Amino acid sequence: MRILMCIMKPFLSAYPPVISFIQHHLSFPTELFTNNMTSEKYLYFAGPKGELYKTWVQNLSCQGNPTPGVEYLDGFGTLIDNNGQMNVVKYSMLPPSVSFNDFQAYNPRHPRNLALSAIKGFRNSIEFTAKRGIRIDSILKNMNSSMRFFDSSLISFYQDYVLWSYKLRLTRLLNNDFSLTVVSVGSTLGEKIKKKKNGKSYPSTQKTPSIIDANIHAIDPYHNEPTQLEWETLPDGGLSCSKLFTIQDLLYYTNTDDGEIHFSFSAIISRFFFSINSIIDVEEDDTEPKSSVHKILNGHKPRGADWEITGSVDCCCCDSGSPIPIYSVHLASFTKTSKAVNNLQEDISKMMESITCFEGFTDQMLRLAIEIAYEDKVSLPRKGTYVRHLYGRLREMFGDHFTSVVIPQWEIAICRVALDLNKHSPSSSMVELLHLINIIWECPCGSFPIAKNVAIGVLADMAHVNAKTSVQQWVQDEVIPHLKKSCIECEHIPSILAYFWKLMDSVEDVKKKGRTETNNNEEIPSSAVK
Repeated sequence: MRILMCIMKPFLSAYPPVISFIQHHLSFPTELFTNNMTSEKYLYFAGPKGELYKTWVQNLSCQGNPTPGVEYLDGFGTLIDNNGQMNVVKYSMLPPSVSFNDFQAYNPRHPRNLALSAIKGFRNSIEFTAKRGIRIDSILKNMNSSMRFFDSSLISFYQDYVLWSYKLRLTRLLNNDFSLTVVSVGSTLGEKIKKKKNGKSYPSTQKTPSIIDANIHAIDPYHNEPTQLEWETLPDGGLSCSKLFTIQDLLYYTNTDDGEIHFSFSAIISRFFFSINSIIDVEEDDTEPKSSVHKILNGHKPRGADWEITGSVDCCCCDSGSPIPIYSVHLASFTKTSKAVNNLQEDISKMMESITCFEGFTDQMLRLAIEIAYEDKVSLPRKGTYVRHLYGRLREMFGDHFTSVVIPQWEIAICRVALDLNKHSPSSSMVELLHLINIIWECPCGSFPIAKNVAIGVLADMAHVNAKTSVQQWVQDEVIPHLKKSCIECEHIPSILAYFWKLMDSVEDVKKKGRTETNNNEEIPSSAVK
């Protein structure tokens, strides 16, 4: 009888919990208030720096047992009480001059029956316009502190599932004057993302948009003409205004109703930038699996195979209770792509007559590992898979090859599947879409920046194209019932819905219209939107 050799090296140790993209975790508020005039529910809770937030609550019942608490993303979040009741919330700073009854419930303003990327006419450029404010009390309070940067909320430009965000920033200089810049943030809605090796938080294939023209104005609170500001382009794609503001200037431009200094920002950007095909190839892939991989995965022994591998029969993460098959592979293929296996090559070679068991590997993990080792097209994780565990095992086995080769493959595959879903029939597409979203959320934040916006964008389009009631009710009727069928990890539901609300609100908050620019001769590829 042959010996079963188990590999239990450090590279197969349990993977730590995935990094959450949520900015803050707040304690659950103890008081819930009701506006007697509108019967809308509100709650107050303290923010991470002690600021007071006031929220409107939309009840959503949830299957499963999410962790009680509040998780939010720059203005939107999902609150879950101790009974598992889910509530979608929108919060804002509560200025002293705003009364309790002034707070309005969030309701999407985007026209119904239109996708988020809908725009009047097809033009080769798009003009985006938004207004933002920066709080004066934060500036005054920190005049003698080390704090120098004062930012507005994000301004997100979105079209055809491609996103790019900016923010306005007042910087306090050494002489206590202030400069205004438009900061190019990247493909994000505000979540914290671990920066990549190139120092950027967005994919290297997505370049910073080139601004064809822009207008920046300081809005006069006394209804005089807005002050137009001269600007120049910065190397990182942002803009810098030449005018410097004194503290007296900022006080003059402060709106006494909300305590903010308001600016307007408009920019014209080529439509080409918002083509998903200009970032990644989402065209249908007809590539057939390699014949050797096909044979191995079907239980056959290919010519020259010199190594037999299997997984843990009694692993708690196994896809089923049945024993995991034994696969005959070429050791050289694994040593080429896996530094971990290469380091163990000498030990493995001494026991080539044995079956090597990868401790903690399920059958699906082994099959994916074989596809990776042979540098074949790597399949997406199946529905019901504990993706976080799978990611950790494969990441530690294949190292940089996994993150630089496999993760981009998965991102392309997620985009292809999501864009191909029938947006007019949520009942037939929702389970598959939620499965894709679960893969995105189970992997470390920043792994799929493009696919994240595509998948949530498709979900938002479904909500707008199909909803005959409110979007909140559509989520309750169409999304919540499919959560269990999609095998989505319940802990991700609050942050997924927070990102969903945030994307819709960000798109609605920026006006856009088609433009024809004679100095822009780029060929515009066909849109990925269906």
